[in-house]
Amino acid sequence: MFTGQLFGEPALAAEAARINRDYDVLKEQYDKLLRDREQLRLRGQVESQRDSVKFEVIDPPTTPRSPSAPDRPMLLMMVLVAGLGAGCGLAFAVAQLRSTFSTTGQLERSTGMQVIGSISMTMTRTARARYWRQMRWFAGASGSLVVVLFVLLMVEQLKRGMVA
Repeated sequence: MFTGQLFGEPALAAEAARINRDYDVLKEQYDKLLRDREQLRLRGQVESQRDSVKFEVIDPPTTPRSPSAPDRPMLLMMVLVAGLGAGCGLAFAVAQLRSTFSTTGQLERSTGMQVIGSISMTMTRTARARYWRQMRWFAGASGSLVVVLFVLLMVEQLKRGMVA
């Protein structure tokens, strides 16, 4: 309508509408060609940059000849032995630092005097029960230590089986 008012004749308005339509189509094609040219230019830059970086394998990967980690089952056994040794050594050191004597001979050698008599240790029924309860706890803890060792060894074997 606007073009019809601008141009007094319908033929001129139709011609102006056709020219506008042709212009819009040509403008779209021109914009598309510009986008395609830009993409091609960017793609060319990327390919030239990719060609400028070249990788060369100097030392190909090989299978290692020796283990890259310690032998875990042996390490677990050594930790168990070291832990038991440290516990025994600590118990021995504590026993040596105590100021009591377990035999009369030790007392005579330590003081240089003759021992006339000694008092033997007597345990009541509750003290004996407590002693045996402590021994059961100690045996249970020692047994659980061995069980944990075997569980860890089994887990390690399963891991090795899954990797191989």
